[in-house]
Amino acid sequence: MASITKEAVRAAYDVAKRIRKGQLTGPQGLAILENEYILNRSSAGTLIHDYDCMSKGQLFTRTFNAFATEYYLTKFLEDDGQNALSRALTSLHQHIDYYEKTRSTKLRTLRSIYDRFSDIARSSPRHFLQYWKPRQVDRETAIGLALNHSGSEQLTKLTPGDIAWIVTVRPPGQLHLVGRLAVGEIIGYEEAKKRFGLNVWEAEYHAVSKLGTEELINELSLMSIAHSLRFISKTDRDRLDIVAGKVDGKQLQTIRELTSESAIAIERIWQGIGQAIDFERQVRKGVAFGTPETNKKVERAAVDHVTEDYVSRGWAVESVEAEKCGYDLHCTKGPREEHVEVKGVQGEVISFIITRGEKIRGQKDTYFVLCVVTAALTQKPKLSRYNPSEIESLFTYEPLAYQATLRPD
Repeated sequence: MASITKEAVRAAYDVAKRIRKGQLTGPQGLAILENEYILNRSSAGTLIHDYDCMSKGQLFTRTFNAFATEYYLTKFLEDDGQNALSRALTSLHQHIDYYEKTRSTKLRTLRSIYDRFSDIARSSPRHFLQYWKPRQVDRETAIGLALNHSGSEQLTKLTPGDIAWIVTVRPPGQLHLVGRLAVGEIIGYEEAKKRFGLNVWEAEYHAVSKLGTEELINELSLMSIAHSLRFISKTDRDRLDIVAGKVDGKQLQTIRELTSESAIAIERIWQGIGQAIDFERQVRKGVAFGTPETNKKVERAAVDHVTEDYVSRGWAVESVEAEKCGYDLHCTKGPREEHVEVKGVQGEVISFIITRGEKIRGQKDTYFVLCVVTAALTQKPKLSRYNPSEIESLFTYEPLAYQATLRPD
């Protein structure tokens, strides 16, 4: 590729993305890069073509410089998540192999970039749908234990750190979410029997939840997003076949990996956020919810304030916010341990949104502590601390929204 500016590379990524979305035609995109960023037609065409291949996980043979490679990989991750990055890495790996074989040379710089971004991709969880039959769901619900393992012959697809979303299909073809399992390890059937006794599905492999992430089974309808769910697929079978508003459970009997967008949509339903948060912002009084930007600042200020408070008292503090395990800070001091959930409030009234998972954590985790920081963005924030028994006795809970599902005939 001819020498081009970093600004031109950034522009080429944006142009290529707009072409893929149908906002520009190919000739229009080429014209923008040629006329506004002084790229020759060959370089502009290469940058657009290679973006298209990387977005699909396909081989590209035209040369790609180091800066463009790093920038494209970074943007794929930022814009579309880990699945997009994984597809781009698959494409890059094919390109490196092709180029080294045909040119009898080593692309050491590109291999180094590939290895570094592969580590980043592996550090992010993949999300899968695993199907349970309704009677299996009913059995587990009757037992009433937290979802701590799941069996299947296909679980070799999963690795520690992945998320398995358990689903079922109820008559007449209604897709339901059952539970969330954050995978800590994959074990065999014999080991599963030793750990879980009789409550073990007879399967060769079992995914065991990461310690401390277990959640109760809770059925929720997925029919509102079933039509938009997408899977990572090398064929055209990247979505569910929905006929007359009904889902056939047979198409889910193979464990399927979700795209990042679909995983986020399921996560929102599981956590009970989305419209509920918007509704809360409109009707709650005294909480002082602001714009998304302000809310992020409030949240960050609250976490920082609680962290400083614990550190000043001799505690070691580790942030586990990214793990979504039902609390934000893992705090230790000698033999003592606390699992701290932080809530930031811009105003002075102690009122906040708590997710279903966080509430369950408070009920089940004896190490759980709720820290609420009011006036979080002022010079004098106030920290209030509550243990599990105080949470149950001092707080009331108000439903922000309901999920309505049409009853079967």
